[in-house]
Amino acid sequence: RSGAFRRLTARVNINKMFQQYQKVSPLTRGAMFYAAFFGVFGMVTPFLNVYFREDLGFSGRQIGLLSMFSPLMSLIVAIPLASIADRYRCRIPMLITAIIGYATLMTFARLPRTFAVWAAVWLMATMFSSLTSPMADSLIARMSFRHGLNYGSMRMWGSATFAISAVICGGLWERFGLHAMFLSAGIIFFPTALFAFGLEEDRSAVVKSAPKVPLRAVLRDKPLLYLLAITFFVGAATTTSVAYDGIYMNALGGSGLFIGLLFSLSAFSELPLMHFRGQIVRKLNTPNTLLLACAFFCIAFAGYAVAWRPWVLLIMTIVKGMGYGLFLASAVQFISERVPEHVASTVQSIFTATMSGLAPLTAAPISGE
Repeated sequence: RSGAFRRLTARVNINKMFQQYQKVSPLTRGAMFYAAFFGVFGMVTPFLNVYFREDLGFSGRQIGLLSMFSPLMSLIVAIPLASIADRYRCRIPMLITAIIGYATLMTFARLPRTFAVWAAVWLMATMFSSLTSPMADSLIARMSFRHGLNYGSMRMWGSATFAISAVICGGLWERFGLHAMFLSAGIIFFPTALFAFGLEEDRSAVVKSAPKVPLRAVLRDKPLLYLLAITFFVGAATTTSVAYDGIYMNALGGSGLFIGLLFSLSAFSELPLMHFRGQIVRKLNTPNTLLLACAFFCIAFAGYAVAWRPWVLLIMTIVKGMGYGLFLASAVQFISERVPEHVASTVQSIFTATMSGLAPLTAAPISGE
C-alpha cells in the first residue's frame, strides 16, 4: 500500500509540475526550450570531427562522408515526416520522439569504434536531429505569432547557450576526454523533451475549419519562393565560411584562442539583433529587414576578402553573426506569418533543408575546389 501511495504521490507531483509549467509565459517557455536544445548541441557539434579524427582515426574522406548525413536527412527524411506531422497535427509528439531518439543514440555513441558501425549510428542520429529543428521552429514561431511576441527574443537564448556550452565544454573535454561528451550530452538532452511539452499546437475551431490550401499552391507564393532562393545563397555562403574560418584564421597567424573566439563571437553577436528584430521590422518591414541582414553578410565577407590581420577577422565575424541572427529570426517569423497552419512544419522543414541541406551539399565541393 505504501509503495502504491508513493507512486500515486509522485504522479500527482509530476502533474502539478506540468500544470505549473503551463502557467509560465509563452515567451519564457519558448526561450527555455531553445536554451536547453542548443545548449546540448553546443556540447557536441564543435568537437565531433575532432573526435572522429583524433580518437577514432577516421580519414578526411570518412569524416566528409559522415558530414553529408545531416544535410541529406534534412532533404530526404525531414520534409515528408514534417508533412505527416502537419497532416495529423502531431507536431509535439513527433518532436518529443525525435529528441528522445537522438538523446538515446548520443548516450551510447561512445561505444562504436569502427567506421561502419559509427556510420550506421550517425545516420540514425541525423535522421532524428534533422526533424527536431524545423518542428520546434514552426511550433515556437507560430506560438509567438499567436501571442504577439518577438520570435527573436526566444531564439537568441539558443545562440547564447550554444556559445557558452561550447566554451565551457571545450575545457571539460580537454580535461576528461572527448568520449565523455556523448554520455553527458545524451543524458542532459532527455529533459529537453519535457520542455517540448510546454510548446503549443493550435487546435482551435477556427484553424480546424479553415480551408486547406494545397502545399503546391502555397509554394507558388512568389515572396516565399524568393525567400527560399535567398536562403540557398545565404546557406551556401555561411557553410563555406564555417568550413574554412579556422583555416583562414590560422593562415593569418591567429592562435587557437583566436580560432575559438572566432566561433564564440559569431554566436554571441547574433543575440542583439535577434532581440531587437521586432522593433527593426516595425520600422523597416520584413523584406527590408531581410535586405539589411544580407547587407551585413556583404560587409562581413568583403572584410574577410581584404583581412590582413587576425583581429580583422574577429571584427568581421561579429558583423557576419549580426547578419545571421537577423536573417534567421526574420525568415522563420516571415514563414510563420505567411504560411497556413496546416503546412507550417512542412514549409519550415523545406526552409531548413534549403539552408542546411541543399546549400551545404552544393557549396561544399565547390568551395573545396
